[in-house]
Amino acid sequence: MVNKQKLKAAIMVGDGTQQNLAEAMGISLSNLSLRINGHMEFKAGEIAFIRDRYGLTDEMVCQIFFAEKVVNDFRHRQPMPF
Repeated sequence: MVNKQKLKAAIMVGDGTQQNLAEAMGISLSNLSLRINGHMEFKAGEIAFIRDRYGLTDEMVCQIFFAEKVVNDFRHRQPMPF
């Protein structure tokens, strides 16, 4: 799940509008909106594009694109057998 606030903040600083990012990515604004709102997943290449376009660190990428998934996976993991 995407952290919408952090992604929107990065977009505002880097591009000003979601429309500008969508055009740079070669997708429609509605498809970008679907991704931001969690109705479609970002592809790995799209995440890499956004990382490079905005100069995001690996930590920032994880906070924006993976934080909730990592927390949920950690909460539901099985204990190690050793």
